[in-house]
Amino acid sequence: MSPDDKIIRYIDSPPSEGSFNMACDYYLAESIMADSDYILRLYTWKRPAISLGYHQKLSDVDIEKCRKEGVDIVRRPTGGRAILHHQESTYCFIAPITAESGKAHLKSIYRSVHNALSKALNDMGFPVKFAEDNRIRQKHNPLCFASSAGAELELGGKKIVGSAQRLLDKAVLQHGSILTGPGHLRLPQYLNLSDDEREKMCGDLQEKSTYIDIEDNPAFRCKIAESFGREFGGKVVDSRLSAKEISKIENNYNFQLI
Repeated sequence: MSPDDKIIRYIDSPPSEGSFNMACDYYLAESIMADSDYILRLYTWKRPAISLGYHQKLSDVDIEKCRKEGVDIVRRPTGGRAILHHQESTYCFIAPITAESGKAHLKSIYRSVHNALSKALNDMGFPVKFAEDNRIRQKHNPLCFASSAGAELELGGKKIVGSAQRLLDKAVLQHGSILTGPGHLRLPQYLNLSDDEREKMCGDLQEKSTYIDIEDNPAFRCKIAESFGREFGGKVVDSRLSAKEISKIENNYNFQLI
């Protein structure tokens, strides 16, 4: 496929449950072929959900409190730390690439995705910038939005986008949260922490993350899709999940933890 033939399959999804969102992202990445198009999916969450990184412990979460307050807990097919998905716009970008050759391109794809997001947000009036490359992550902090590192996006020195990436056999899957409200700040309330730990983590989130005050709507998503088209040199083609795809997602994958 020549560069002029590149296509980005753009899926503007309706709000869905957390388990479906994670299963959909994984299915689209797992089922991609070597000569397939790029895939960009933008979506929101039907109700608040905590997603844990692929290797993160469920014991980090107060399961009973989540059940009582109707907060789902799901497993992400990617790594990273805990996120409370509430008041955000979520993206998923999938690039067909083999596992053998993909390792050399992971960092460039990660940065290109964030470059597309940065340009879109800047065009909408939000002066988003890349975090400084020498920023050091807090290794023992279970919160995604409590730390930033190079190639991640910040607004006013605070993290605005949290992303995770995984290399599969035939594709790179990258997805992440664009914060559009303060809902993520409630995450420490659902973790198994001492009062002192909870207070500190609440402070960390307040200090190190922020959000853009914008409504997630078709126009907002369209600007993001157009920016991906320019960044990856592809034609953006609107698409929907087929009934067959939805059936496979619902019947063959389960990322629900409670």
